[in-house]
Amino acid sequence: MNTKGLSYKSRNENLKTLGFVSYSAYLASPLWASVRDLVTEQRGTRCVKCREPMACLHHQRYSLGDLTGDDLSHIHPICNRCHKKVEFFSDGTKARFGWVRKRFIALMASRDLPEKKKRKSPVERKACRQARAAEWRRIAEENRALLLKAVPLILDNG
Repeated sequence: MNTKGLSYKSRNENLKTLGFVSYSAYLASPLWASVRDLVTEQRGTRCVKCREPMACLHHQRYSLGDLTGDDLSHIHPICNRCHKKVEFFSDGTKARFGWVRKRFIALMASRDLPEKKKRKSPVERKACRQARAAEWRRIAEENRALLLKAVPLILDNG
């Protein structure tokens, strides 16, 4: 079992180990209430990024230690605006856990949040391949022309 809690799947496995049927059941439990109280006692009730009043706590991971409150170093108070920036892409889709981790680190470092790349359509990909091929043909033709000019100079100097 992966107890590191670095995916939603391992979070759910860890929650089952603790006897919870779901994440929402965990959030409604006295265990979570005590963890939440410990975090706010330690870290305060202001967003770790913008210092606005916190709306929730953000988990960077869901290890057994994080879920039971034995390790609070990966749980942070955060406001709704910052939490939404971390959890959702600009198009409104929910980010997968790996992306959420990257986006939280970027938010804390005041960098632009990474966005998922929009996959190009097959037509767009074909057009890109054709444009690259045309560019390579143009470069090859220029190099060929340069070589044709250089060879007589080399032979004359030899």
